[in-house]
Amino acid sequence: MTYINDIFINLNNDYFEFYEWNKKDYIEHLKKIPIIKINNKDLLNIINYSISIDTSFLSNYLLKCEKYNCSKKFNYLALTNGTNAMVISFNEKGQILKKSSLIFEDEENICIEAKDLKYINMSYKITKKEKITNLTRYEKERIKYILKNIKKISNNRLKYLYYDCFNKKENNIHLIINTISKELKKDNQDVYNKSNNLFNLIYQQNK
Repeated sequence: MTYINDIFINLNNDYFEFYEWNKKDYIEHLKKIPIIKINNKDLLNIINYSISIDTSFLSNYLLKCEKYNCSKKFNYLALTNGTNAMVISFNEKGQILKKSSLIFEDEENICIEAKDLKYINMSYKITKKEKITNLTRYEKERIKYILKNIKKISNNRLKYLYYDCFNKKENNIHLIINTISKELKKDNQDVYNKSNNLFNLIYQQNK
């Protein structure tokens, strides 16, 4: 079994590129973690979808990861296609729980370490096909915030926002909220931008 030593990870439910890490994230410092080399298609599937890996395959990798200043061991695994790399956490049933991108240096070191490794045919199934989006982490989090708080803003502001988004008047507040929420969930960039601008304005006025 091949390991990489001394890397930093930032596990999240969603996969974020390292430049989207922020100060509130829980950054873990790993002492060592096993590496496996898989093909490009499998790596992209793991990044983009909910995955369950065959438990017989994972049995060799249970509790092989170690952290600095911690006596426990963890079900973490570094995956690489030889060019890119990531880290996953998983449970005993094979379900991938969280995913982490890597800083450039750690990703490069994993790829170098895996240079002479053979590609492994990893058995898994896609349990849920997530919607692939080009939204940034900030935009995704803002959409969640807007959806959570849209019912809290005044009716006049909601009517204004609806008119701004769709260039027509609407007095049915329930319809306004449902329509804007539906478009936000569809990643409508124009509706997102206008909604976000309104919420930023409200925030500034309430400061």
